[in-house]
Amino acid sequence: MPTKRKNTKKTENQGVLYVQNVINDSNCIFNKIDTSNDIGLDGYLEFVERETVSGLCLGVQIKSGNSNKNKQNYVTIKSDKEHFEYWFSHNLPIVGIVYIPEDSLAYWIDITEYLRLNENIVETGPYVIHIGKENVFTSETFPQFYEKLIHYKNSFNQEWSFGRALKSLADFHSKDIRFDALKSLFYFHRNEPAAWYYIINQFKIETDSKIQYLIIYLMRHLTNHGDIFWHNNNIIQQDTRTYGREIITKLFSNNEIYKLLNFIDENGIDRGSVGQDIYAIIDLINNKIEILKEIILRNDCTDEIRFWAGMIIIEEIYPYDLRRAINFCESMINNFPDSPYKANFVEIGLNLLEEEQIQ
Repeated sequence: MPTKRKNTKKTENQGVLYVQNVINDSNCIFNKIDTSNDIGLDGYLEFVERETVSGLCLGVQIKSGNSNKNKQNYVTIKSDKEHFEYWFSHNLPIVGIVYIPEDSLAYWIDITEYLRLNENIVETGPYVIHIGKENVFTSETFPQFYEKLIHYKNSFNQEWSFGRALKSLADFHSKDIRFDALKSLFYFHRNEPAAWYYIINQFKIETDSKIQYLIIYLMRHLTNHGDIFWHNNNIIQQDTRTYGREIITKLFSNNEIYKLLNFIDENGIDRGSVGQDIYAIIDLINNKIEILKEIILRNDCTDEIRFWAGMIIIEEIYPYDLRRAINFCESMINNFPDSPYKANFVEIGLNLLEEEQIQ
């Protein structure tokens, strides 16, 4: 029997695609959540101002369907108590966007503000939010949408927001809540040294790969990363960056570097890759070469992780000790003769010998 795909799924996708196109047309960033749960968000909106990231991130809840417009022509978001509690207690500001297919238009509302002004309905209902028809969500109206929400940069940069994020970070039952807590710490509290203490410590204990990947992205901002454009809206103060780097240096050892190496993909450590970020983070650790050698000899080390550990060692030593780098290539070939990466080390060794550089 063939698998059926409900029409509601098609309608949902139309709404997400519409929102994504408006945000992209406005030169902002929409990160779609592909595996959201029943009360999860549909994505995150990061505002870009004059071609630079503004430092404001919102959670986006998208509803799609003609049934979201009633006979009186009101656009509504119908939900339940669980959703209202989730939105009300969220670590990020939440906006709701409703797409009406028959109008080929969407409408938006600041859910966070609405629930703060109508706090009693979180407990008692009714669980319906009415959206004014003036709140049209299009590429043309996007500047007004931005102006009405930019105040969250300051209002969420408060102690209550910081405390809420830390409380959520301790929720080991929900990876989605921890994920949002980390985004809140970074977007609204990245100049607080304590925020980095908790972000970096979370990497040590975190088991979810999606959250680990997010933390790698956050930690890259502490490095001397040449591909991050710093400006007044996203800069991290130097003393805070210094503190964060010191925490990485003190806390990261064999297990943490092993975790990092797991995320290097087919793009390697080239510019623009997650591997470049990982290399920059590992570079903060004083005894990184000794630790990488320990990882290479671990019984649970895969051939791929062993290869990248070896590559980083070679990248570190060949500029100032070419002979040592060549000898290291030979040791990798001799000690791991059955490795699928043996030919790579043979080629690298020849490059170093003949060209004195890695091709």
